[in-house]
Amino acid sequence: MSKGLIAVIAALALLLIVQTWRVHAIKQQLSQTQASVHKLEQRAQDERTETLSSGPVSAFDPVGDVNLDRTDKNVATTQADSATAEARGADGAVASETQRGAGTTALAQTQSHDKRAAPTNQLPAKLRKSISQAASAFSDGDYETALKLLENAVKEFPQEAQAYATLAKMYNDLGMIDEAIKAYQDWTAARPDDAKAFLGAAGLYESLGMNDEALENLAQYERLKEGSPDSFAAAASMYRRLGMPEQELNALANWVDTAPASPQAHLALGEYYRRNADPASALTQYQLASTLAPGNVTAHSSMATAYQLLGQYDNAAAALTTAIALHPGDMALQMRLADVYRRGGDLNAAIATYQGVIHLEPNTPLALRASQQITRLQQQLTARAPKAG
Repeated sequence: MSKGLIAVIAALALLLIVQTWRVHAIKQQLSQTQASVHKLEQRAQDERTETLSSGPVSAFDPVGDVNLDRTDKNVATTQADSATAEARGADGAVASETQRGAGTTALAQTQSHDKRAAPTNQLPAKLRKSISQAASAFSDGDYETALKLLENAVKEFPQEAQAYATLAKMYNDLGMIDEAIKAYQDWTAARPDDAKAFLGAAGLYESLGMNDEALENLAQYERLKEGSPDSFAAAASMYRRLGMPEQELNALANWVDTAPASPQAHLALGEYYRRNADPASALTQYQLASTLAPGNVTAHSSMATAYQLLGQYDNAAAALTTAIALHPGDMALQMRLADVYRRGGDLNAAIATYQGVIHLEPNTPLALRASQQITRLQQQLTARAPKAG
């Protein structure tokens, strides 16, 4: 056999080996990809199930009883957005998600939940399964099957609030408004002492602009709750959306009177006063909240906002310094402190604080804004400096 032929055969053998290895590698990669896809699909399935089975749900908030966890998030800690935006004017300081979360955590330590709200894991197993299957069918676009599962669940479990709440949400998500209203009507008829049913109905009517019906159901909710502290936030939120500030104030004042040791009640009332251009009254409520919960970042941040609105920049800086000490590393708070120094005329302190932001979070939008502010402030300091000669 010639050397040339041997070389050709060797080359072909090598090529075959390489191709065999490539096929094996591709198969292995495909297997791994399929496994990853399966995991993603399973995760998506779990998330779909959770969406409809984790508790009372609706396209609007809330559908059921408002416990103080959600009240804290929806009423008290929203100050980190709206109050800051109003106080900062054209500065454009950004409230951080971390800050709001820290305030929520601090408030949650003082909360008491409505024990009448049954967790999902106490639902009948068959109902949980129906809700899970309906969630999966809905996600797959099989709305007919999803609705049939839930409609049958309501018939089989006419005393289970979760069945009605989930069905009403699905109707609403599909734009079947009449059917959603009917689901709430059936819920309130089957469970006339269930405050959640009336609050959910009020929320639906309010979202549809049917204010008279919303108020009627809200009145039933308040009657059934009989002044329970966790009902005032829900009522106040509804009154605010309906443009009824007097009723909103009354609900919040009743909350404070009923639960004077509740930081979130004082924060919510303070937020009302701040939104209605009464920063002095707002400050009083924020101070009470900070006294009741000294570790509450939101209380101190809100105090700073009120002080800033009152033009008391030294006090605003002190309150923000306390908030930063409670939650170090929060760049949104650092930016607010720098802005307060700047607005109060302490340009050197403002520059130093902006530089701290750049040092801790370089190459970020906050760092860019801090750099821009430093440039402006340095120009101001140069303009102020006495000219030689």
